[in-house]
Amino acid sequence: MDLPNLKHLDVFYAVLDKFYPDWEKREDHYYLTEISFLIREVLNSPYTDETVINNLRVSEVKKYQAELTTLLNTPKEFLDWVLKHRMTASRRKMCQSKYLSTKPKRKYKKKKYQQLTLF
Repeated sequence: MDLPNLKHLDVFYAVLDKFYPDWEKREDHYYLTEISFLIREVLNSPYTDETVINNLRVSEVKKYQAELTTLLNTPKEFLDWVLKHRMTASRRKMCQSKYLSTKPKRKYKKKKYQQLTLF
């Protein structure tokens, strides 16, 4: 039985390991959204965000080899800066609370109201 050439997966997993350590243990897939943004907007891929994210999720990465190789060879500090500055602060906060479940803590205590009884 001939095994297919899986070198394209090596590049994908190297990108994940470099930019998202312990990505296997994460419950969210927000890192796929960030990689998709970099592939589409920074490296000018013609695919839609939904297509890229879905392909990354199932490791269909053969068509993104050039982009993934470029990401792998780009300094992490530069890509972190791009990702940090791609949204306004309020939008970033909303995305983090939605996708990463980092909801801001309340500044006040929630009041407990007693139920009134007639008798």
